[in-house]
Amino acid sequence: MTSKVLRLLVLAGIVMLGCIPKMYGQTAVTGAITGTVSDASGAAITGASVEVVNTDTGVADETVTNDSGVYRFSSLIPGTYTVKVKQANFAPSERPNLVVNVGTGMQTTIRDPVQRNPIGITRGVPSDPV
Repeated sequence: MTSKVLRLLVLAGIVMLGCIPKMYGQTAVTGAITGTVSDASGAAITGASVEVVNTDTGVADETVTNDSGVYRFSSLIPGTYTVKVKQANFAPSERPNLVVNVGTGMQTTIRDPVQRNPIGITRGVPSDPV
């Protein structure tokens, strides 16, 4: 082989090695809030508007509950959040001071928004790494 061809092959090999993604060192940098919205009888409230607001930054995200009354906010930066739920024929419900940490999730259950019963919180539910 000529020296030009050899240099070209070596250069091509170096470029290809640089394109291989590095898989080590990747860690979760976000957390999640997942929950269920239901009425007093435990029936799922579908199509409820659920908003999560980072109380430190004011950044908000919104979703709606699915047919099982479930909602999920993944990829939340660590911080303190407020979850707000609205649905026609139900009084709005709000749960402040939910702390999201890196690599963890929080499960919230919102029952009977009409009577404004307390929202139950179960902490420590792992979130999917992003």
